[in-house]
This record gives sequence, structure tokens and C-alpha cells, in this order.
Amino acid sequence: MQETSFRIIPKPRMKTPFGVNLLVGVAISLFVLAGILYGALCYQESVLKTKDKILDADIIALETSDAKEIEAELSILAQRTKDFSKIYQTRAITANLFFFLKDSCHPKVQLTDLSFNQADFAISLKGITENFKTLAEAIMKWQIDGRVASATDEINLSDISLTKEGQVSFGLQFALKPFLFTR
Repeated sequence: MQETSFRIIPKPRMKTPFGVNLLVGVAISLFVLAGILYGALCYQESVLKTKDKILDADIIALETSDAKEIEAELSILAQRTKDFSKIYQTRAITANLFFFLKDSCHPKVQLTDLSFNQADFAISLKGITENFKTLAEAIMKWQIDGRVASATDEINLSDISLTKEGQVSFGLQFALKPFLFTR
């Protein structure tokens, strides 16, 4: 038997090209960088969520205290508005009454006292005029005026007297129609 020598000849190792090695290194570096960035972003997200919860709690605390203060101020303003509307409505009634007197009063009649009941629109006047003729003309003027309610039945003349100067002093009571005081 013959001895044969058997030798294994190793194959030469193939060298990977430089570009492939570079690409593998860059890919691994990018993968590691992506992992680091992912971790950093997750941490940042948790920090921001914590800050958000804290800020929400602060806002709720401020809103409740501010809301109570604002609500109190608004209720005061609402009450003032209601009061103002009542005053404004009263002022409008008074203004319409004076417009009525300006339009319907005889020029030679001097009114000395005025009383007005807003509930039933009753008016009470006291005045002075030159003579009885002027007084009669003034009463007729009010009777003809369409704003006096039931003019022939409702005008009450009282307290007629002569003053020292010869003038006529008188008192009148009558009711006005409600439409005079509507807006």
C-alpha cells in the first residue's frame, strides 16, 4: 500500500470589497443611532406628558378660582343691568309724561304741583292761571286730547280758589291712556 499524501489545499479567503464593508458599518451605525434617538424621544415624551399633567392641574386650579371671581363679577353686572333697565323704563315713562304736558298744556297755565301714579296712569295737577276763561280752555284742551282716558268722565276739577293777585288756583285729576307710556 502506498501512501498517498492527501493534502487539503485551503481556498483563499475572499475579501469583501471595501464598499460593502463601508455600507455594513454605516447601516449598523444608523441602526444604533435610530435606537438612541428612539430612546431619547420616548424619554422626552414622558417628560412632556408629566409637564402637561402638571400644567393641566394648575390651569384647573386657576380656572376654578378665576371662574368664581368672574362669576361673582358677572352676577353683580347682571343685577346692575336689571336695575338699569328698571330705571330706564321709569325714565321713559317720566319723559313721555313731560312730553304729553308740553304738548297739551295751555300756554297761560302755570303748573305748580304734579303727582303721577304709574300703576293706573293717574295724574294729579295743581296750577295757577289768569282767569276762569283760561282754565276752561285748558280743561277743554285736555278733554279733546286723545291721550286722556275717557276724557269727559275722568277729569276731576277741585280746589278752585282765587289768589290775592286775582289769579285762579285749581287742582285736576285724570287718567292717561297706557299707550302713551309704551315704547
